Amino acid sequence: MLERRLREAITALIEFSKSVFKEFTMTHRETIAEYLANAPNAKDAAHTLKVFARPHLDNRQFEKGSKVLDRLTSNLPSVIKDMNRTRGRGIGL
Repeated sequence: MLERRLREAITALIEFSKSVFKEFTMTHRETIAEYLANAPNAKDAAHTLKVFARPHLDNRQFEKGSKVLDRLTSNLPSVIKDMNRTRGRGIGL
């Protein structure tokens, strides 16, 4: 059984990859970033997301999702900091 956060992150990656958006929406970004932040190794966790999302995506969708996921993973500390700052202001997430 997959952990709830992992399932939600996979779903968010698939939804984004199939969407017309060029960047993660706030919801996609937060869902995926929270999963990555709680993983022992963010790069390994991102790879896991790609593995589980791949069967649901065509090549173009997979490339799109992978590229944006890799960018989020490499900037994870600043993404988490930004999410915490937004939460601190009381802006709904």
